[in-house]
Amino acid sequence: MNILDSMKRSVMSSSIIYIVLGLVMIIIPGVVNDFFSTIIGVFFLFTGVSQLASYSSKKSYAAGASANLIIGLAMTIFGIYIFLNPKFITSIIPIIAGIIILVNAINKVKQSIEYKTAKYSKWWINLISAVIVGIFGFILISNPFSTVEWLIRFLGFILLVDGLYNIVIMNNCVRSIKKVVKTIK
Repeated sequence: MNILDSMKRSVMSSSIIYIVLGLVMIIIPGVVNDFFSTIIGVFFLFTGVSQLASYSSKKSYAAGASANLIIGLAMTIFGIYIFLNPKFITSIIPIIAGIIILVNAINKVKQSIEYKTAKYSKWWINLISAVIVGIFGFILISNPFSTVEWLIRFLGFILLVDGLYNIVIMNNCVRSIKKVVKTIK
């Protein structure tokens, strides 16, 4: 039973972490968003400073030295900007995704017209799909901050449900295994 108890402790501890993270993501998605954006900013800042350090350690005529200077300055400035403006990075992602989704929706509309011209009986399903996809793309572009927060909340909900589900399944498995062991003895 030591192995069973060890497995149960492991699943329970990871499930509790999932539940806590899920609740944090549901309750304060803005803080979670800022935290991850800050980490990205620190990454760029650290990488930029490393490039600048590499530049300063090379002779100015060494191959790649000027590239290290340019990349280092750009990454350092970008890292500082992201660090000071954490919402910047998360506002870009939904806008880019929204543009890609809108282009996809436009292509679906063109496909629908081609399907209708070709007398395909279910052409309208593709058109409905295009409209729905287009609406989601527009929402992503028009309100990126809210979209990111709802995405964080959704991921938090998934973690919460997964953590609770793991606890229920583990308890059921342990109960079943104990019954089997009891009947064997």
